Amino acid sequence: MKDDKNSRKNLSKMMNLLYGKAEAERVYDRLEEVDPWFNQHVQQFIYDAIWTLEPLSLPEKSMVTVVCLATLDRKEQLQIHLKGCFNLGCSKEQINGLFDYLLQQGYITSTADSLRVLAETQLISKIVPESSTDSFNLSARNKALVDVACLAALGNNDTTKKYFEKTLQSEVLSEEYIRGILRQIMPYAGCPCTMNGFALLKEIQ
Repeated sequence: MKDDKNSRKNLSKMMNLLYGKAEAERVYDRLEEVDPWFNQHVQQFIYDAIWTLEPLSLPEKSMVTVVCLATLDRKEQLQIHLKGCFNLGCSKEQINGLFDYLLQQGYITSTADSLRVLAETQLISKIVPESSTDSFNLSARNKALVDVACLAALGNNDTTKKYFEKTLQSEVLSEEYIRGILRQIMPYAGCPCTMNGFALLKEIQ
């Protein structure tokens, strides 16, 4: 593959914003190597369309994507999106706190594998033990963003519906934000999970 600007003429501006130029080009080349048709649709549909949707902010979209991929144990994609988190200014403490919360909630069974992937990004110097107190206190709203993404990705409809009801009643998240989370996880968890999430919201109304 030619390594020049013409070989990446369709590279999404959102990819550059999320990862930085060098990493965006590396991801683009990896996708192109896998399948050019697939790469084209990733650029146009996932990054240019889904990643630009409101109401979630870019850091929120990044966090939602990371927790979805961690929950589903998608290691290669998780590593890429952790780099995006760091590029957006997320700290080691915030990431450790995020994984601690996933562990506490039972979305992942151990932080060890996820933190190993995190270490492989070469953006932190060591794997932090599970017993570490070096953590980030997630706000109630951020916890709700994480819970919605993880529950919808796991696909337990009864549990997800009950959580949607509780979250809407407490007004921690609006219906608009829940819909935004479901749209964001669609490329990573799949259309059936997203469709089920929308259907559960409709049942609550």
